[in-house]
Amino acid sequence: NIIFLTMLERENSIKDYPKIIMEARELKVGIILFMPHGKAMLGQQQYINIWVRNTDPDKDIYDFSRSHLNSNLALLISYKLKLNWQAKVRLIKIVSPEDDIKKENESLKEFINMSRLPINEKIVKKGNFFTELENAPEADLNIFGISPTLNMEEHINIARKVNSSCMFIMDSGQENIFA
Repeated sequence: NIIFLTMLERENSIKDYPKIIMEARELKVGIILFMPHGKAMLGQQQYINIWVRNTDPDKDIYDFSRSHLNSNLALLISYKLKLNWQAKVRLIKIVSPEDDIKKENESLKEFINMSRLPINEKIVKKGNFFTELENAPEADLNIFGISPTLNMEEHINIARKVNSSCMFIMDSGQENIFA
């Protein structure tokens, strides 16, 4: 139950993507929006960065997957790609300046342990999300959740800033990383 959309389509098809994504959300169908890098495509398939939205580290760890639905499918896809490519996976979380880095690291560590995912590295940094995109470690693929605003230009700008292929993913609501 996943719709795969690619930015390699014609412009008139891409204009329909926001409508398709909204309808998929209503029908509880997952979405993968693939934006390949113009030259590198998937590069050498060695590194995958997964960008995790900021959550309250004091919440129950199971709230992570419930409150950030795009994380479940993104993590499951990264796991499959890791196996196929024999790649290294990084979780990256950008937090606000007032957040406690130690607490955020512990929350992410607990999440990784509970989900039993073979994550090679986790990065928690204070800062502005859009600024930190340019400072991120290089990867052949960056994975993000689809923005609730569905602004296609914003997604394109994110892909430009990380300068690699990107997948923007929306869960169907049926995935569960803890299953």
